[in-house]
Amino acid sequence: MKNIKTKYWQYVILAVLAGAVFCYWLFLFPFIPVGREMSQLFLWTGEYFTERIVTFGGLAKYLGEMISQCFINPVNGAIAYTVIFIIAQLLSDRLLRQCFPTMKTAYRFVLSLVVPVVLWLLGMVPSIPLTLTVAVIMVLGAGCAIMAIPKAKRLWVLLPAMAVVV
Repeated sequence: MKNIKTKYWQYVILAVLAGAVFCYWLFLFPFIPVGREMSQLFLWTGEYFTERIVTFGGLAKYLGEMISQCFINPVNGAIAYTVIFIIAQLLSDRLLRQCFPTMKTAYRFVLSLVVPVVLWLLGMVPSIPLTLTVAVIMVLGAGCAIMAIPKAKRLWVLLPAMAVVV
């Protein structure tokens, strides 16, 4: 039993925090996700997709608007914010583990909570779209993917990617 406690303590804390995030958005502030959904128009058409995707940051904007479509129901909005919180924490933890392999697990866990907490606070401002949150998660995912590539091959992956972006 002691081995389980020492091995999986961070996942237990993450589950408790995810429950707290869910209860926070469902019981204390259910009107913010609902208001966020009602303040925008999202269309499920190809023209709307191409209109969004051609602009800078268009994919993050499109995905943020698509995610916020489920906010009309407060339970779905709370679930979506909880999943966003968990994904941001897990990606931050993985990126910290890849960049700083000798860092203690407790310090890494506390540092990996900074990004989700900041995104949670930004989610409290209804005028800030969900685009920023989706963009941060996309950058964390890209950072984890790039760090998984061996150092000798990173340049050969990044050069074509930079040529496409520029």
